[in-house]
This record gives sequence, C-alpha cells and structure tokens, in this order.
Amino acid sequence: MIKRSSCFLVIMIVFVSSLNSNSGATEKETRFTTALKLVEMTFNKEAVYQQFIYFGILPAKERYESNPKTKKYSEILVGVIKEVLDAYFNDLETQKQLKNVYATLYSEEFTLKELNDIIAFYKTDTGKKTLLKLPIVIQKGRQREVELVNGLSSSKYEQLLKEKLEKLQKDGVLPNEF
Repeated sequence: MIKRSSCFLVIMIVFVSSLNSNSGATEKETRFTTALKLVEMTFNKEAVYQQFIYFGILPAKERYESNPKTKKYSEILVGVIKEVLDAYFNDLETQKQLKNVYATLYSEEFTLKELNDIIAFYKTDTGKKTLLKLPIVIQKGRQREVELVNGLSSSKYEQLLKEKLEKLQKDGVLPNEF
C-alpha cells in the first residue's frame, strides 16, 4: 500500500511539474506572439531601411577607402553593396527575420501585460499620432545632433581638445609633434 501511494505521489509531482514547465513555455510563446503584434503595428520600414543601409554601407566604405588596392574603386564597390543590401532588405524572408528580431527584443524586455498596454496605447489617437510623428522627431533630432557636432569648432571645444592632446603628449602616449 505504501509503495502504491508513493508511486502515485511521484506521478503527481512529475505531472504537476510538467504542467508548470509547459506554462512557462506558453507564457514565453504568448509574449513573443504579442510582441510580434506590436512590431507589426509599429514597424517603420523606411526607418529600419535607413539604419540597415547605413550600418551595412559604413563598414564597407571604410574598408574599401582605407585599402590602397580598392580605394579608387570604392565608389563602385559601395554602390554594388548598396544594391545587394537593397535587394536583401526587400526580400520577404529578411523582413520576417527583422520583425522577429524586434519581437524577440520586445518579449525579452517587457512583460505580457506591458506589451498589451503598449499595444492598447498605440491603438489610441495619441498612440497613432506618436507612430506617425516619431520618425519625424528622430530624423529632426539626428539633424540637430549633426548641427551640434558641427558646432564643436567652438573655442570651448578647441580648448578641451588641445588640453587632452597636450596631456597625452606629456604622458608619452602621443609624440610631441605629429
């Protein structure tokens, strides 16, 4: 009798444990599915494209322009890379992979409730306006960052740079003249 009840108890523990482990997988899957809905609502293909091209071309441009053998062909080579990146980006499988990347990130960073709250927000008038205006705000922000960086030729910036370089020269990190 004890053996039978012990066996029953072990079976029940294994059964309950399997329910708990399955519910964890279900929660993760549900969160990912919800995150994917959020991505579908918020995916800005043009903004993602700009980043995709920028981060794809920048290293290639640097590589080809810094290599004496390819420097005179760098414009052509970068053009070819851009064409390939365009085709790759516009491929449906690439689009799906990109959306899955974002959905994975959202599902890792937000709870299911938070994801649902975000989706609910984006369904409101303010949320819809946010989706429309956010790319404009980001673009204008980048333009103003460039203006700010270009303004670094101010005397304050020049003085800070001079002090840092002099310290590096004094510490022997940089030669006295270069």
